Amino acid sequence: MSYPTKKTTQQDLEQLVRFKSTADRPVELLKTAKWLQALISRQVQSQVLRSEIITKNGVPSLVMVNNGKWKNPDILLNGHFDVVPGQVKDFKPVTTGDKLFGRGAADMKSGVVSLVHAFIYTANQRPDLSLGLMLTGDEETGGKDGVEYLVKQGWKTKEVICFDGGYSEQISHAEKGILRLVFESKGTRGRVHHRWEGICALEGIIDSYKILEKNFPNWKKATEEDNWYSTFTPKSVTTEPNGNSMVTRAVLEASVHFTEDITPRNLVEKIRRQLPKNVTVKNLIEVPRVFTDKKDPFLKSFQKSYAKYLGHQPKIRAENGSSDARFFSHLNIPIIITKPKSGNPEMDGEWASITSTWKLSQALIDYLWKK
Repeated sequence: MSYPTKKTTQQDLEQLVRFKSTADRPVELLKTAKWLQALISRQVQSQVLRSEIITKNGVPSLVMVNNGKWKNPDILLNGHFDVVPGQVKDFKPVTTGDKLFGRGAADMKSGVVSLVHAFIYTANQRPDLSLGLMLTGDEETGGKDGVEYLVKQGWKTKEVICFDGGYSEQISHAEKGILRLVFESKGTRGRVHHRWEGICALEGIIDSYKILEKNFPNWKKATEEDNWYSTFTPKSVTTEPNGNSMVTRAVLEASVHFTEDITPRNLVEKIRRQLPKNVTVKNLIEVPRVFTDKKDPFLKSFQKSYAKYLGHQPKIRAENGSSDARFFSHLNIPIIITKPKSGNPEMDGEWASITSTWKLSQALIDYLWKK
C-alpha cells in the first residue's frame, strides 16, 4: 500500500459501514473480520506477517503480528468492528461533504480504518518494527469473548494504541473504572398501621444510598468538560407487593464510575463493609480504570505527531467512558486512546469525518516511524 489517501480512506470506510456487524449477526461479524484480513494481507509485502481469525463463542477476532513474537508484539493497535443495532438504511453509507454517515462510522469503524491503514503502511516501510493489530467483534457487548479472552490466552504488549476514545481529536490518558452494583435489603413483616412491628426494607436502601454518597462525595462537581471525579447513579429501586404489610424486600441498582487507583473488587469490599447487616451487595459488571500519566513520553510523542497533522496541539484529558483498552490496564503500560472527528455515535445520523480519519492514520504512521 502506498501512503493512505482521503480517497482510500473513504472507500474502505464505506465498505466497512456496509457490513451489518451487530452482535445478533455472527455470520456478518465473521465476514467483516475476513474482509479486513484480506484487505491487509494483500497489501502487506512483509515476509514476517502472521495473521489469524480466532473465534470464541461465535465472536471473531482478527489478530496480526508483523516481525514480533506471536501474542507479544512490542506495540499493539486495538479496536473493534462490531456496532450497535440499526435500521437497514443505517448500513448504506452516505457521504455529504466531508462527513460519511452510517452505523458505526463514529463508533468505531473510522478508527478501524485509521489503524488498518497505518498498520499496512508501517508493516511495509518499517518491517523491523514489532507491531501487532487486534480487532475484535464484541466490544459493544462487553468484550468478554474478544479482548478479554485474548488477554487470558496470553496476549500482551509494551504499549497499546486504541482509537475508540470518547473525545474527537483529543487524547485520553485515563478512563474510569465501572461497577454495576445491586443492593438487596430485607426487612420483616409488620402491619402498615403497626409501624413498630417490623423492619421496613426501604430503610436499608436509604442507608445504602447514603453510603454511596459518603464514598463518592464529588459526583456533584462533575461536568461535561471536567468530569474526572468518581460518580454514582441510582438506576432503579424496586419493591415487592406485600399485601397489608410494610416492605420486606427492596432492591437498588446503581452504576459507579470511579477514578481511584483501586481494583473493582477491593472497592466493592470497601462498600460491603459499611452496609447494615440486612443489606447485601453484588456486582454485575467489573471494569478496571485505565490510567497513563499525562507526562508519559509515549503520550507526549504521539501528541506531537498528531499536532503535526491537526495543525494544533490536541488536548490530553481524562474521559468518562470506557473501552477495551481496560483489559490491558493490569500490565501497567502506556495506553494511548483517541478517535477521529465524529458525531452521534450509536444514534441516528451517526457520522465520521473522512479528513479527520485520514489525518489520524497519518499521525499514527508518523508516531510509529519514530520508534
